Amino acid sequence: MRYVVTRLTLGLVVATGLMAIWQKTSAADTTSTLLLSLDCGDYQVQVAEDLSSGAYLYRSEGPSGDFALNNGHRDMTEGVVLYEFQNGSFEYWVWDGTLDDPDAGQLQVYRSGQIVLDRSCTQ
Repeated sequence: MRYVVTRLTLGLVVATGLMAIWQKTSAADTTSTLLLSLDCGDYQVQVAEDLSSGAYLYRSEGPSGDFALNNGHRDMTEGVVLYEFQNGSFEYWVWDGTLDDPDAGQLQVYRSGQIVLDRSCTQ
């Protein structure tokens, strides 16, 4: 009897886990397209484009928690794409590639025009 209960419990756990995965993927945001995903050490950064408005979206996970910004804009500097986002006195710059390595990236955070974070990233 114990064997049957263990097997039923295991089956229920697996089924619940699969349903959670399916719900998470089906609930994914279909109103935006992921443009860039960077691993910047302690920070995981994503830039997406809102399909309805064309605005750029910033999402990051890091030591201070999750963070999101909307209404960014895109610039091209010497062939490298730069996404810029503003939050009060803070500016977040996300570089898609570098002059030396198009498969790299850079995360820079400025406060009142002074750099407070500068991280090299990988795509």
